[in-house]
Amino acid sequence: MKKELLICSVLSFALFLGFMPSDSYAVDWEYRNIVFVKMPVTEKLSMMFQQFDTWGGGHTQSYTELALNYLKKSGVPEVGFAYREYRWGLPGAWTVERRTAVQAGYSKKLIGLNFVERCKIESRTFDETIKQPGVGTPSNDLRFRNAFEIVIPLNLTKLEICPFIGDEFFYSAKKNIIELNWLYGGLQFKTPINKLSMGVDVRLQHIRFSATGAWTTQKSWGTKLFYVF
Repeated sequence: MKKELLICSVLSFALFLGFMPSDSYAVDWEYRNIVFVKMPVTEKLSMMFQQFDTWGGGHTQSYTELALNYLKKSGVPEVGFAYREYRWGLPGAWTVERRTAVQAGYSKKLIGLNFVERCKIESRTFDETIKQPGVGTPSNDLRFRNAFEIVIPLNLTKLEICPFIGDEFFYSAKKNIIELNWLYGGLQFKTPINKLSMGVDVRLQHIRFSATGAWTTQKSWGTKLFYVF
């Protein structure tokens, strides 16, 4: 237990450094919420639904995503296909984006920690091209995303508590730059109910985004409600 608490303290300090004030321009804090549902279709296929919404930060974001994932057996990467309809921007200046993606994910337990790697290649198509603050005028693009996460399972109570920290970067093929980076961390609380695993995680995010290479930062906090059948 001492080892897990030491690692948790180190990761918390790393996240704190990420949330220290920056010299670059920063927009207001925002709140983000995700509702996540995953259920089996067959023994190897599963379906996933996500609904994402934000409040604050001077703008609004919302998306709905459906995905179909395939896992041949335990211990190998899970692969899948996803479709997302995304609306973001300022009231009266909405940008509507449609994303289709192929994705893969893999997790491995080592030294009492869960290491999670997720990657995605997504095609971004815009119905409108309205200039957005800090982002510029968006255009159709192909983007690669990669996320790495460390989860620390702690069985301190009947409720499973899992501190976590992660980082995800977004590479734009059209711009040939990393246009977005998320550093995040928080606590996940989950409990099994029969064949259903449900819970919530509470997280902080340090978000950096760029249209041309000049970074803008934003801090956010959020929740994720999840139901896994």
